[in-house]
Amino acid sequence: VVVNIGQPAQLLPAYQANEIDFVWGSGTLSPADLQIIEDDPDLSAQYHPHYGDFRTYYFFFDDTQPPFDKLEVRQAFAYALDRDAILDNIVKRQGIPAYSFLMPGFPDANSDAFKDTYPLNIEKAKQLLADAGYPNGEGFPKLTLALRAEGPTPVAVAQAYAAALKENLGIEVEVQNQEFKTFMDALNAKPTGVQFGLISYGMDYLDASNMLGVFKSGGRHTWSNPEFDKLFTEASSFTGDPAERTQKFQDAEKILVDDVGGIFVYHQTPGDLIKPYLKGPALEPDANGVAAWHWPGFSSFSNLLSGVYISNDVSEYRSAPE
Repeated sequence: VVVNIGQPAQLLPAYQANEIDFVWGSGTLSPADLQIIEDDPDLSAQYHPHYGDFRTYYFFFDDTQPPFDKLEVRQAFAYALDRDAILDNIVKRQGIPAYSFLMPGFPDANSDAFKDTYPLNIEKAKQLLADAGYPNGEGFPKLTLALRAEGPTPVAVAQAYAAALKENLGIEVEVQNQEFKTFMDALNAKPTGVQFGLISYGMDYLDASNMLGVFKSGGRHTWSNPEFDKLFTEASSFTGDPAERTQKFQDAEKILVDDVGGIFVYHQTPGDLIKPYLKGPALEPDANGVAAWHWPGFSSFSNLLSGVYISNDVSEYRSAPE
């Protein structure tokens, strides 16, 4: 099986030229790549979307300092996000809208309950910003929107949001896609060095305690809410009725969304390009009809590779070396 871990821009052309067998779509396929795939029936049939690690992309703030210490400012930013445009024009098949942190299908997720919490509403965003003392963005500091060594799709998402904040709220935002260590050192500094950022998180294990734990006080974000902490802690160690545990997690997530601990943009549904001659049980449709290499996917800690084989259809795509 021939793969390439080079620059993302090289991958689709190499795949089209039958030089490689597989493209791991998470973070590597650009919006332009996805449009090419969508317009080509053969490539579209070879594109396999899946759940990934239930990863959610979201904007976050240092809410211990102005201007984000004011709830009205965070709410204004939430109302200014056009998820539908971002999904339709940038993310495309690589994601679904995120109205909360837990992705639909993840244990205790309650996404539908949050769809109407902060819908796109520019007029309301402008009013909230004015209420916070920044009418039409006057006096609002210029912001740096920091990213953690992201691929082309998250960068495009950040740029689109930055442009919308400028156009609709009069706020200047510079997008910086930083090196991984630079970003993490700044994020974890006390006090934090990241005022405004876009980041993602995916599960380490399949339980709401793992995902929601990112927002517990003392973690990687400055947002802190005692009631959230209380519900989260109780639910994490709760051994009684599972429905009661679920309710505690969902109540905690409601606090997170309402208080704008983060602005949740999209849940990643990464898709891989896989040549038709790569076969194996892992590519047969699962109970939900998804035919893809699920998490942890094509990696050294997966049992996937033990079941993968190359059929002799490969000769229709590439010739043996001389």
